[in-house]
Amino acid sequence: MSLTEGMSNIASYVEFSNQYKVVQRSFRKLTQAFRKFWRLMLTDNVSPEGIAKSLKDVDGLQRRTEALFKQLLKKWPRSVKLLRAYGTFVEEVKQDALTAQRFFKEADSIEDETAEARRRGLTGDGGAQSSDALAHIDDKKDAMIIADETGIMQTVNGVASKMFGYKKEDMIGKNLNILMPEPYSTQHSSFLREYLRTGRSSVLGNVRAFEALHSKGHIFPVTLNANRIDSSHGIQFVGVLRPSEDLDAVISCDREGMITSVNKTCLKMFGYKNVDAIVGKNVKVLMPTKDARDHDAHMQRYLSSGVAHVVGTIGRRLKGRRSDGKVFNISLGLTESGSGASISFTARIRNVQDESGMVTINSTGKVSQFHSSYLKRYLRTGIPKVISNSRVVPVASKAGTIVYVHLDVAQVG
Repeated sequence: MSLTEGMSNIASYVEFSNQYKVVQRSFRKLTQAFRKFWRLMLTDNVSPEGIAKSLKDVDGLQRRTEALFKQLLKKWPRSVKLLRAYGTFVEEVKQDALTAQRFFKEADSIEDETAEARRRGLTGDGGAQSSDALAHIDDKKDAMIIADETGIMQTVNGVASKMFGYKKEDMIGKNLNILMPEPYSTQHSSFLREYLRTGRSSVLGNVRAFEALHSKGHIFPVTLNANRIDSSHGIQFVGVLRPSEDLDAVISCDREGMITSVNKTCLKMFGYKNVDAIVGKNVKVLMPTKDARDHDAHMQRYLSSGVAHVVGTIGRRLKGRRSDGKVFNISLGLTESGSGASISFTARIRNVQDESGMVTINSTGKVSQFHSSYLKRYLRTGIPKVISNSRVVPVASKAGTIVYVHLDVAQVG
């Protein structure tokens, strides 16, 4: 399923999750009522009235729980999760092992059938079974999180739990901002309140690329499709996430230059074994001695004057320093977010090979289709948007493979 496919059925998944939690709560109450009854039976001088009341409580909860199960099974008859839960109810409460086995076998059969269909590439999430597929989305490759209007996570599937490195119970009841690096973690609640006040959002309904925060402290890239659902439980937000490949090292730091988060590419690029070895240190530990010596003064000058020489640039050619002291060429893009005391910076860094290629282009761009419109504009206006600027750009090889290169363009003659 692509992140945009099947989103019309997300409401069905949310409603399933909400109703499934209701039946789970009813089942737990029934189990507690059974335990209370048996404890009562083991006490001395138990009254007939006490036994009658306890049995009435058990009978009422059993009827309610079974009705809830049947209501859900009518709507989601092929939900593996639901079939197994009802089988457990039948086996433990109704003491009907034979019927319970029938539900367990049906769940196993559907699971095997689905796995085989996916292996052969025959089915997706569309068609008549789309709501059923959403009902057991734990088996999918997409991570899914449902949160309430305050950002508190209510439902988390197994893929999301694994993606972020948490147990489900350690995510449910917590705010979504634990899954975000700074500055997004601090800003998220205010963004949510602003959306609820104005109804405007640049995130909801769109597939966006974001940086996510793992429980172990490193950041990693994801694509997110977030949507609002107005369910029987009020306003809820559903996020479908997939990990995406990131060739860049990503580093976030505060206004003092202290590193607040990094991704795995950063650890590998700069030769650090784990997040704790770098987070909390000044970003200048990643710079050669001369640059590190001047860094604090440059940052203070920018914060006091607002005149940017590096902030806002993309593809700036610099040097980086590994943990073993080795210096290497990098290309840096640096962005700023927040204001005042909450200013933070995010750097995207790419390792640039020492070798440089050279391409000669005439005034019409004849040699290659290198942005001929840019060249024509430069010749007409004299404004060098590309020429004399250093940047990282994607290029296509003869075979059509896309690779990233560091590009310097200069005018000769």
